[in-house]
Amino acid sequence: MRMFETVTVSNLTAFKKATFDFSPGVNVLVGENATGKTHLMKLLWAIQRTHASQEQETIETQLTRAFRPERLSDLVRHGASKAVVKVEGTPPGYTLTIQGANGKGASDNRVRWPDVARSVYIPVKDM
Repeated sequence: MRMFETVTVSNLTAFKKATFDFSPGVNVLVGENATGKTHLMKLLWAIQRTHASQEQETIETQLTRAFRPERLSDLVRHGASKAVVKVEGTPPGYTLTIQGANGKGASDNRVRWPDVARSVYIPVKDM
């Protein structure tokens, strides 16, 4: 079972628009500094953690834990009204929207993902 098959990110932190296709098994992110590798990992961690949470924690809580922004709207790319993340995988069809400076927080079409294990995020500097 692949949890994340395709992730499309628009106007979130370093990403104006990007699509990531994942393969079964191990995937490796390679790129120059400041291209968004760590932000992608934090995003995927927050989404997976939200769905695996037995405490029904919100995506806002998980994004705040991962990114530590002053406001969630700080995750929206400068000049954009909102950031949108779309995930295709198992199960399909997850969408996350984070409102910009004039909006209120984040919203998602949260569905429980059965049998999803909790993830662990280990920052690169700790590897």
